[in-house]
Amino acid sequence: MANLLLEIQDISYRYRMNTTPVLQNLSMSIEKGTVNTILGPNGAGKSTLLDICLGWKEPETGRILLNQHDISSFSRRQMGRWMSLVPQDEQVRFDYTVLEYLLLGRAPYLSQLEMPGPEDVDIARRALEKVGLQQLQERPASKLSGGEHQLLMIARALVQEPHILVLDEPTSRLDPGNRQRVVRLLKTLLKHGVTILFTTHDPTLAADISTHALLLKQGKVLHAGPEEEVLTSSNLSQLYGISMEVLRREDKTIVFSTH
Repeated sequence: MANLLLEIQDISYRYRMNTTPVLQNLSMSIEKGTVNTILGPNGAGKSTLLDICLGWKEPETGRILLNQHDISSFSRRQMGRWMSLVPQDEQVRFDYTVLEYLLLGRAPYLSQLEMPGPEDVDIARRALEKVGLQQLQERPASKLSGGEHQLLMIARALVQEPHILVLDEPTSRLDPGNRQRVVRLLKTLLKHGVTILFTTHDPTLAADISTHALLLKQGKVLHAGPEEEVLTSSNLSQLYGISMEVLRREDKTIVFSTH
């Protein structure tokens, strides 16, 4: 399929031999121009699955295809051009300005000792504009608020010009106002053709911005497919083991527990 960017084929993974697999016989696929949510409770294997998609962990069984090629054939630098990660949290350990911090995202395009050039700076500034932080480019990155810092991490991932933007719990540490800023940004990126893969505990967030969803429980896929087919009251009740209700009103979906 021409639009298929990433395909996970029947993978299993365990951290130590003779232990229960963290992921079991799992398959999923991601098409170009879609927003894909991995939804599940704590310990479901969501972050482990992201690590495998990024090539950071090797599954015990199964295959991972990126652009129809085995992921093992890609160098670390090539992977950095194909996929970029926005982690749950990342501390700025040195006194970088916002612009200097963003330029770290150009590493996959530079040789080991090469300094970023004017084109790299232009790409970084355009990323700042996309997230609405262009006025802060000279501010120390360590002095940003929590919401600004999350937007900065998204901008740095965009500076890599990835085919797939990967986010691990992108709104878990944000207040409602900053959460909405991130949601609006992700919706805008989708409109501009960015393919997105993210994990979350929040089914309302998943319903709000996803085109496709995968429900993961104890390392196994319960349901996967288009968002409106997967994020149903019965499926989410099965996922969380409690009664869940999904209300859809025009372009807004709300998910809540009935107990």
